[in-house]
Amino acid sequence: MNSERHAKQADMAIYGPYPPPYGGISVHVKRLCPLLDAAGITWRVYNAVGDFEVIPEIVNVTRRKARAGLASLLYSRHKAFYVLSTRSLPRLWAGLLARRRRRVILHIDGASFHDAIHYGGWWERHENLFAVRNVWGVIGVNRSITELAAEIRGSKDRVWCIPAYLAPADGDGNSVDDGICAFTQCHRPTMLAMGRVSRDRWGADVYGVELLIKLLARLQDGGWEKAGLVFVLRSPEDSEGEELLALRRMIERLGLADHVLIHCADGELVPMMDRCDLMVRPTSTDGDSVAVREALSRCLPVVASDCVVRPEGAILHRTGDLTDLTIRVSEAIRARREIAASLRRLVPDDHWPQLRCVFEEALNTADSQPERECRR
Repeated sequence: MNSERHAKQADMAIYGPYPPPYGGISVHVKRLCPLLDAAGITWRVYNAVGDFEVIPEIVNVTRRKARAGLASLLYSRHKAFYVLSTRSLPRLWAGLLARRRRRVILHIDGASFHDAIHYGGWWERHENLFAVRNVWGVIGVNRSITELAAEIRGSKDRVWCIPAYLAPADGDGNSVDDGICAFTQCHRPTMLAMGRVSRDRWGADVYGVELLIKLLARLQDGGWEKAGLVFVLRSPEDSEGEELLALRRMIERLGLADHVLIHCADGELVPMMDRCDLMVRPTSTDGDSVAVREALSRCLPVVASDCVVRPEGAILHRTGDLTDLTIRVSEAIRARREIAASLRRLVPDDHWPQLRCVFEEALNTADSQPERECRR
């Protein structure tokens, strides 16, 4: 069997983003592939973000190639389908695929699902309801997602809460951009943050970018004149546009142009974490955040909003409260060595065993083999 045919008949089809950009679910997909190899599960990625050199295991389904790519996915003989998307249309497609008796596992990350159900238009709401009710199983990255999914399905059966963090392989993405190296050498303390500068449908600053800039100004006024911020753009779409221009104008107005580095993520966040003093995530909403768990696993202090339940070790601030954020970050800067030492005693959760259990159950039932119960 040649490699192209082998890919089309792979056990697992993965519909989602494959990096670059590096961040969140794209990193989850990247790290998942070698784990599937080690488990003897063949796979094929249908990449929904960016464009890559075509190899048998990765099919680009972005824009012009979407029709051909999705047709390829629809008619390929995969045993199970793992669908990761924040958009309603791919979720609708997942539900339709499930109605054709395919084993579809829908992965839900972030607030998009909750917002679609409670605030979306009629069609958006019903796309998501249809998907969740019809797919074989649902994986949510936090309890609020899984509870809502179970309520819609009318049962907790095949609804799992599994955060998206998977541990990086040794030496995974160990290079750091020269500009970041130079910046971190000249600025202390250096804060690391990542996200988007574009706003949500209600105009909210989801990733708290403006809050971060105001925080930096307060830190400098408080005595940390060399403090700096590395903000990594999660999406290449944000590397230009009015939102980024407005942010740069704000930075200039506050006299912080030499203290803020806006970087488009073309590599792993992990090596950047090793060069910064703490990570800040002042989001107004969130899923679970792969980046927060990555930082904690690298013993990097993390200050994050309390909009969702955070992993053990994260320092919480009141969501949207600049004064509380400034206090927590200031405390973390002063105690960063002690915090790092305490994080070394924490063993990061390994979510691959749970995920593998779900996949094997889907593959086994697709082969009409006995199911085994997976721990939620």
